[in-house]
Amino acid sequence: MATIMWLLLWVASFCGPTKTQYTSRYFRPQANDDIPHVPKNANCDSGAQGECSDQVHISLGGPDQMVVTFVSKDASTSAVVYYGLDEGLQSVARGRSKSHSQLLYYHGMLTKPNMGQPTLTGEELRAQQDRPVPYYGPGKTWVPTDLYDSPVIHQVTLSDLKPGAKYHYRVQGDRRVFAFTMPPVRKWPFTVGLTADIGQTDVSNLSTQALVDMTPDVVLLAGDLSYADGYHHRWDSFGRMIERLGATVPIMTCGGNHEIASGEAWVPYNLRWPMPSDASGSTDSLYWSRNIGPMHVITLNSYAGSQRGSLQHDWLLKNLQTIDRSQTPWVVVMMHCPWYNSNTGHQGEGNVMKANLEAMLYNAGVDIVLDGHVHAYERTFPVYLDKRDPCGPTYLNLGDGGNREGAYTPWLEQPLWSAFREASFGVAKLVIHNQTHSHFKWDRHSCEADKPGNMDLGSSSCKTPSDNSPTAFKTSDETWIIRPPECKNRHVTGSGYTWSERVTVRSQGPRTWVPGPQGSGAPPGDAMWKVVAGGLAVLSALLIGAVMLLLHRLRRMQRMGKWVPSGTEDGDSQFTNPEAFPEAELHEVS
Repeated sequence: MATIMWLLLWVASFCGPTKTQYTSRYFRPQANDDIPHVPKNANCDSGAQGECSDQVHISLGGPDQMVVTFVSKDASTSAVVYYGLDEGLQSVARGRSKSHSQLLYYHGMLTKPNMGQPTLTGEELRAQQDRPVPYYGPGKTWVPTDLYDSPVIHQVTLSDLKPGAKYHYRVQGDRRVFAFTMPPVRKWPFTVGLTADIGQTDVSNLSTQALVDMTPDVVLLAGDLSYADGYHHRWDSFGRMIERLGATVPIMTCGGNHEIASGEAWVPYNLRWPMPSDASGSTDSLYWSRNIGPMHVITLNSYAGSQRGSLQHDWLLKNLQTIDRSQTPWVVVMMHCPWYNSNTGHQGEGNVMKANLEAMLYNAGVDIVLDGHVHAYERTFPVYLDKRDPCGPTYLNLGDGGNREGAYTPWLEQPLWSAFREASFGVAKLVIHNQTHSHFKWDRHSCEADKPGNMDLGSSSCKTPSDNSPTAFKTSDETWIIRPPECKNRHVTGSGYTWSERVTVRSQGPRTWVPGPQGSGAPPGDAMWKVVAGGLAVLSALLIGAVMLLLHRLRRMQRMGKWVPSGTEDGDSQFTNPEAFPEAELHEVS
């Protein structure tokens, strides 16, 4: 059949034009907002041509810097910010302007989201793809002619800013004047807004407003921002939704799987949400650190190498040695994929990174670890090596920001290290009161429900179906996070930090192996681990060979008609891999 079709096409290529000619009805698609009540900015200044600048948000740069990001329709608007200590805006800063073009990626949730309103109807999607046959979704596909050209994305760095000072600013192409306060070096109390996996539904809108209302000094967002998923217009609608928070409060982020998958490849995220990687000695924009008030914040990339010798691992080791507890007594690590998770969603996905880095973070006395990915809220007790440990970090899973994929249920049997968990939606607030005490509170504002849009905004009485947690009806979780004075690892500073792998520190402080000239050049027991690794590699190769031989024999039997897999047609086997990341086991080294 394929040969006949090819011959027909070859013959047709010699024919003249047919009487019926076809002109494509394709038009470049326009942006479609999930949040229709967030209009584009209409307060243009004299420098704007056509549409006004908007999507204004700020993020911290180097020690005395704030980076202002905004977009304009075209390059006639310059990357210029007017700013000052009062609304006179006596200073001017100039930056750079970039744009990008990408193929659109059509995710099934464009038309059929689990929660919230669709970005496109089926008819709109069919018209956009210009297909003569009905759309056969909800698959994941793209059409080569469906492109997205971004607006011009401007980034301007304001430098030499004074800690604790309030600055007013205005971007080119916009009459509106915003204000922010530069985080002070030391301030008590210091308020931090916390969220992740926020998306852009009505629930996301509530999360954004809840963060605005808490008037934080900074917001930490642990990955999965816009849920554009390759339909890049959604970065623009997300930028407008988050502007009322991001224009006045620095939002510091890490990348999640929705920033890399579905044709994203980090491109829109890196252009729109710059982080201080250069200032922290990182060669990768996706892991960085910065002192923010009384915190030393470290952001890691869950989708980069973390094994010893990788760029991220080596950078982290050096960065931990720069911590000065007299200036930043609290050490906070942010990543996307959780290491401690008792939900059925995304089980085991962080095990490899956990095996590589957990001991390092513990020995450095990390106080709090923030993550998302799992669309539910969970708080752990201080934990290390899957056991409650008063000297370990408290893990906060914050993937309940409200994106269109909905809440994750049910829960597994609750481990001893899990303190509170709930499959609903809300945001969290961390108030650092002094060097040893922080107050943490998570508040629910909505749940998933069998209602229009699959959401229930009645936070006082709602409950997500299939949430089998005993705390499913509770509207808040509140606790004090304390840095115990008896835990020596929680008071390690600067050059006093020593690194070891797979070692329990507890209250005795870190072990004393030191890399470099004073040490052996490798941690104790390294030779043993190499032997074990070599043996495992040989066993893995033998196992793979046996599986390949078995598959080969099954295929031969199939061709001979002696075996047909059940549940398949035409003899095509189907294979699944339900446990891609088995639980890793760590052992203490004496």
